[in-house]
Amino acid sequence: VGRDPDGALYKIYDALTSTASAEKKTRLYEDKSDLNAFINNLNEALPLASRTTYAYDNLDLPQVTSYFVGMALASSQDHGHKNYYVYRDSNLTGEWAIFPWDTDLTWGRNWLDSAGYFTDTLYVDNVLNFYNPSQQSKTANRLYNLMFAAPEFRGMYLRRLRTVMDTLLQPHGTPATNLIIEARINQMMNLMDPPTVGTSDADLDYSKWGSWGNGYQMRPEAQRIITTHLPGRRQWLNSGNALLNGTPIPPSQPTNATLQIVSVDANPVSGNQAEEYVCLTNPTALWLDVSDWKLEGAVRFTFKGGTVVPPYGQLYVSPNQKAFRNRATAPRGGMNLFVTGPYSGQLSAWGETLRLVDSAARERSVFTYPGNPSDVQRYLRVTEIMYNPSPAPAITNDAQQFEYLELRNISTSVTLNLTGVRFTNGIQFNFTGSAVTTLAPGQRVLLVRNQAAFTARYGAGALIAGEFFGALDNAGETLRLEDAVGEKVLDFDYDNKWYPTTDGLGFSLEIINDLADWRTWGDKASWRAGSNVNGSPGGADTAPIAQPPILVTEALTHTDLPQLDAIELHNPTATNVNIGGWFLTDDFFAPKKYRLPSPTLIPPGGFVVFNSDQFGVGDTGFALSEYGESVYLFSADAQTNLTGYYHGFDFGEAPNGVSFGRYVDTQGDDHYVL
Repeated sequence: VGRDPDGALYKIYDALTSTASAEKKTRLYEDKSDLNAFINNLNEALPLASRTTYAYDNLDLPQVTSYFVGMALASSQDHGHKNYYVYRDSNLTGEWAIFPWDTDLTWGRNWLDSAGYFTDTLYVDNVLNFYNPSQQSKTANRLYNLMFAAPEFRGMYLRRLRTVMDTLLQPHGTPATNLIIEARINQMMNLMDPPTVGTSDADLDYSKWGSWGNGYQMRPEAQRIITTHLPGRRQWLNSGNALLNGTPIPPSQPTNATLQIVSVDANPVSGNQAEEYVCLTNPTALWLDVSDWKLEGAVRFTFKGGTVVPPYGQLYVSPNQKAFRNRATAPRGGMNLFVTGPYSGQLSAWGETLRLVDSAARERSVFTYPGNPSDVQRYLRVTEIMYNPSPAPAITNDAQQFEYLELRNISTSVTLNLTGVRFTNGIQFNFTGSAVTTLAPGQRVLLVRNQAAFTARYGAGALIAGEFFGALDNAGETLRLEDAVGEKVLDFDYDNKWYPTTDGLGFSLEIINDLADWRTWGDKASWRAGSNVNGSPGGADTAPIAQPPILVTEALTHTDLPQLDAIELHNPTATNVNIGGWFLTDDFFAPKKYRLPSPTLIPPGGFVVFNSDQFGVGDTGFALSEYGESVYLFSADAQTNLTGYYHGFDFGEAPNGVSFGRYVDTQGDDHYVL
């Protein structure tokens, strides 16, 4: 039934009068104290008001409401004095639920003290409190009595019953072809007794039990439910004679009736985000059934079947009902508050929008609350990501040991307390107890994968908080940074496809504007490849150096002598460009294969061609494959350091003597065609 298997499940053989006969099915390592407390707090010697307060804090009200509705719909009467389970969600909410067992007497078949099981009568007027003393004498159940005596709980039951009558039982006069329950009975009959099967399961069952009771076979008895019980039950439930403690079943719920989202607590004073909540109000004089309605936006929750809000009442939705009830300040437990949950997600201190939609996906209420972010949320930003460093074999054979993240306090006046601040996705790190627990205005701090390797490459001058657990994914991933109370500071994806030179060629991802809106951190446009080889950990990156946009415009990749493989470069600018010291390669991730001689001048609008007699010699020489590979040009400085610019393309198989040429379409996109 979708419940935690470690909850406390009891099979009950009495009217919740004691624990003596209860069979405990789970948590056998403990006694029945929880059930005893449940029974004692429902004792009818206690005032109704105190029992009602207890129920609000200890019952799964939607489920208990649904239980009674289900019993009324199935016209089941043989329970309350026994024949049910109670279950406590021991580890999470602490709430109690109730489930049936021994449901053979349903769909109008009743136990009669005068006749026992064996009566042909199908009762269509079975009472809504399940206690008809003219038919069966049984001990009153204290949970049942509470649910029927307390006006708000009685109203929940009757409103939900009306909804189920309208949608599942369906009104009297509904065309037979549209009836849901009848169709299901026919479907089950055909499964248990297929017309094309000689000896069906129903036949075998009758052979085993046919002498028991009145000896009726399955099909004619099931047909009696369709032709006798269900029409009569519909008529009686809608007659006005179906009362619960004198209260009739209400009319159908108006289609425009709605709840309103009225408040949230996104920043509980305790600092415990499990105590946050969303509050909705019923502004009408009606009990409102919001089963299967949804909260969307900042948090996500689907209201369980049986969720009915009393007139002018409130409904609190929580990520943790137990934590809500244990709040030190109102709203909290002990206040007769209807609390449900748990919802997914967390209310952000940045401020967000919530939407309430009904079961037909119609928007019913919208609520936007203002933000009140913490200082860490306002001012702490990830500013540099070195996720796939370049190798340094003299230090370590594993280049990934040089990974690091840089963060900066972007405030000009506020020193940040980093205690409790942590990364919870992508990498794991908590600043509590680290080497850096405060960050001055404008100051930068690093998290590194391996501090010894990092120091060997970069020296000991940077401010390092410590080593993170895990690794930065070379393909990109989601990084989540939270403040001390678990509020989102940043939650964003980076991607190695954004700027390929950051993927193992020595360049880091650098944020372009660390004062930008925090919600843009997951946008490619917010980042660039850094200007410095091996990054700029602990310091500002230098401004990008403008490189002349020299283009690879043609490649001859399949030749037989005397032809030679060749690569053509073009200078589209209006000035002379010296590309001496730059590199040509046939492997993007191994750029330093052929270093162009210095000087190599290309005039304005001019071209230069290199052939395999030039780029194919030496230890790093290469040849272009006739079956397809790539060709790229990389800019570099006099010390052979890459400076960030590249251009080139991947190519496929080519016929002998036919080159690939650059073609620019009307959208400005490059294509290389034969």
